[in-house]
Parts: sequence; C-alpha cells; structure tokens
Amino acid sequence: FFIERHTFELVFTFMFILLGLMTLPSIKRDTFPNVDLDEIVIITRYDGSSPGDIEQKITNRIEDKLKTIDNIKRYSSLSIENVSLLDIFIEPDAPDPDKIKDKIREEISNIQNFPADLKSPPEITEINSSTFPILDIGLSSTEMDYKTLRAIAKELKSDLENIKGVSSLDSYGYRSKEIKVAPNPNLLNYYQVSILSLISVISNRNIRASMGSLKQNGSETTIVNDSRLFDKVDIENAIIRSNFNGKAVTISDVAIVSEGFETLNVDSRVMGNPGISFSVLKSETADIISLREDIDVLLDKYQEKYPSLTITKASDFSKYLKNRLNVMITNGAIGLILVLIVLTFFLNIEIAFWVSLGIPVAVMGVFALMPPFDVTINIISLLALIIVIGIIVDDGIIVAENIAKFREKGFSTADASVEGIKTVFKPVFTTILTTIVAFSPMFFMGGIMGKFIFQIPLVITLALIISLIEVVIALPAHLAATSITITKKSTPSKRTLFIQQLRMRYEHLLRRFLAHKYKVVGFFGLLFFIALLYSKLFMNFVLFPETSAVNFSIQVETPSGTSL
Repeated sequence: FFIERHTFELVFTFMFILLGLMTLPSIKRDTFPNVDLDEIVIITRYDGSSPGDIEQKITNRIEDKLKTIDNIKRYSSLSIENVSLLDIFIEPDAPDPDKIKDKIREEISNIQNFPADLKSPPEITEINSSTFPILDIGLSSTEMDYKTLRAIAKELKSDLENIKGVSSLDSYGYRSKEIKVAPNPNLLNYYQVSILSLISVISNRNIRASMGSLKQNGSETTIVNDSRLFDKVDIENAIIRSNFNGKAVTISDVAIVSEGFETLNVDSRVMGNPGISFSVLKSETADIISLREDIDVLLDKYQEKYPSLTITKASDFSKYLKNRLNVMITNGAIGLILVLIVLTFFLNIEIAFWVSLGIPVAVMGVFALMPPFDVTINIISLLALIIVIGIIVDDGIIVAENIAKFREKGFSTADASVEGIKTVFKPVFTTILTTIVAFSPMFFMGGIMGKFIFQIPLVITLALIISLIEVVIALPAHLAATSITITKKSTPSKRTLFIQQLRMRYEHLLRRFLAHKYKVVGFFGLLFFIALLYSKLFMNFVLFPETSAVNFSIQVETPSGTSL
C-alpha cells in the first residue's frame, strides 16, 4: 500500500520535519526540567529581636505545628537576629504533596500566639527547579562614589525587572536610602523640646490619608491629605511648635538632618572593588536563552552609556544548555556525515540519503511531541536525544542493506522493498522494543531524582517509536522509488573486491571461533565475572560523575562580635 503511494510517503516523512521546525520556536528552553522539589521555606521577620527571642516566640511555635503534620520528611530551623527561617522537606513519595503544602499553610495561619507586634505573617515559599538564580550581575567602578553607583544600580534594577521573563532580583550591597536626624541636646533644652516630641512630629507628619470627598455641581472629588516627608528639606522644615505670631520651631532648629544610606550589613565586592550585585531569577515559563540574550542587550546599553562602569557577569546557567545544544547538533551532524559516507561506499548515495534522513525525522518528531508531553528543551532532554541519535540510524541501515540485497538478486524495486522489510521486521521491532524496555525502569524511579530523569526514557521512547514508523513504513517506499538499480556485475569493481575481502576475512575468523565455541563462551563468561568482581571490590557507584568545580566559595568564621 505505502510503496505504491510514494507521494504519501514523502508527505509523511517531511511532515515530521516540518512539524518539528514549526514547534521548535515555541518550546521553552531551560537548564533543568521544571520539577517541584517538595520543599517549602518559611521566613518570619520580627524586627528588634535577639536570636533567643526569635527561637522562643517564632520558631518553636511553628515547629510545634509542623510536628502534627504527616509525610514531612525532615525540617531544619535557623533563628538569627530579627529573622526565623525554617526549611521543610516533604516525603518524595507522598501520595498528595500539594495537600500537605496546603496543610502546612493552614496550620501556620492558625497560630494565634505570635507576638502582638509582629508586623507581617510568615512568608511561605515553595521551592522548585525554576526558583534558582540564572545569572549574577555585578556593578563596580573605581571612579564613581557609592551614591552615583547606587543611582545607576537603581535604574538597572528597574530595567531588569521590566524584562519579560524576569521573576525577581536578589540584591547585595544595594543599601536603602536613609535620612538621619541627630538632635542637639543643648538646642533641645533651649527650645524646651523633648526627644519624644521630635519623634512624634516626624511620625505624625509623614502620612498620606483620605479626608473624604467633596460634591459640587454634580461631580465628586476625593480630598487627600499628603504630607509625607520625601527628602532632607521636608524634614528640616517640619514644624515642631508654633505660636499665633507666626513664629515656629522646626526640626532644623534643634537637630542636624543628613542624607545617607542604611548601615552596611552585607559588604558586596565585585572583582575586589566595592560594588552592587544582583541575582536574576526567571519565571517558570521564561526561555532561559532568550532571557539571557535580552539581559545582554540591556547590559551592553549600560556599558555604552556609562563607560567608567564595570559590569561583571557570573554564574551563567544558560551556558550549560547552550553547550548541550551544541553537542547535540554536532553529534547529529557527525552522524549524518558518517552514515552518508559509509552507506555511499558500501551501497550508493541515494540509499545513504534516505537512511540518514531518519536522524532529522526522529529528532524533529520528538520536538513536535514535546509540548503535549510537557517536556522542555533542557539538559536532561538533550542528553536523551544525544543518546538516541546513535541508536535510531542502526535499524535504518539494517533495512536498507537487506533491501539492497534483494535488489542484487534481481527483484524489482517494489518487491525488493517488500521482501527486505518483511524478513527483518521482527529483529528490527525486537531491537527497538528491548531498547525501550532497557530504559523503562527510569519511568518508575522515585524521589526528586526520578522527577528529573523521567524525561530521559520518555524522549528516547518517542524517538524510537518515530524511528520505527519511519523505518518500517516510509524507508521501504523511499527506496522503492530510487532510480538506481543494484545488480551484480560480471567484472567486480575495486570497491566490490575490497568488500568481498573484508567479508572473507570476517568469515574465516568467525569459523575459527565457532569451531571452539565452548571455549569462546567460557572465556567471555570468565571476563564478565572478572569485570563484575572488579566493579564490586574497587569501583564506587556514582549516579553523576564529578567534574572540575566551576564555582567555589570560601567561608571564614570569625569571633563573635567581629565588625563587618
């Protein structure tokens, strides 16, 4: 049926390629699959509290609630000055992790004995593979003071947050503006002003409140009292006391007002110089490579706008995905070239072309099926494609060589294609099926690791199924339509003689092994046993091999009370 309808087979084959090319731009590219890590972080801020107070008033009360919740694997807590932090891990094989997370939120919200002056409730954050920084950006300059550098950093921060795909920024060394009021005791005494009066004036003046509405001529206008203090001058002119003669005592009369920045609690340095740095976190739906390119465009504009500014980029996670993409493209290209060369030498160029076409058909077919299976282009899925590229072409070679053999025997192109695929269908199908079965245990691997590597067997299975369809249905029809006829010549060519010599040497070697088959089987059995014994005694199991460090950190512990 398919051999007689070659046009249908061409549409069938190139349909996979076109669907893959059309789907490719819409597939999200990310470093890792979007995996829920079954981890929750609870952060509670209680200003003005010592670590002991944080432990007793915040952390212990949250831990008491956590003890009543099932399927929590473990949790750890950290109580430091002003902050309580709890890191909770849910059992990876829990029946309903979302229900457990909702239970945690419910129990935390039901805590009634938190301190009355706690300004905000605990922040509960779910951790997944997309919540980690993808890039660190450092700003520094040997020619700018901190005020100028911070102004540029503020502008850059705003522009970064406006880029589509940026979820949030973590800043380091970016100190908030601060206006300091230093009262003069002598002037306070002279004007009979207390410290409490000074504090009350600032807090009562720095407000914005609605004063109701005014209806006039059929329209309604809202009246707003905005007396907020925005800068140094506003604070200096704030009135503490006045009389009916128009004389007033202002803050500038009793105190020195100065503008500055909050006390340094994190000293950020970039390439050895004082600076400000940002960690960029992307949203779950963002494409990491496109986002990285948009950030580069923005940083180039800033570098051109501020020549004395040094912009340093580090911890770039997009490069790992780019490297894996390059490996896949390189492997695919090398595979195509080798298949073309080898099959052209042993058969002919037309057969080599149709067999090598199986690689892009399988790869593009997988890309076309990625969105329905919620698979992204990431390091894991690309690893699976790199693995399967070397497998999918083997069956095509077997089918093509068998069809060529029948054509050498004088069969017509159609009959040779039918007989060729018929005689090797079972071995080809069994080969693909056993490969799928070999990778299928990864589908059932539990825990966080199982969630990450689930895409490996899925991608390999999709590629092998598409390859099987291409080899069994499309390839015989393509070869039946080839114009080159393969027949045995009366005078063999040099290429044929060379192939025959290789075949004869192989046949001679094979006969010698078959004559001593029990010895050969025993030898390889012994070799297999020695390999198992060696691996048991001298080799350690490591799921992912260690590589040279890309980033490293240095931690130094100093005596308590050491200043920054």
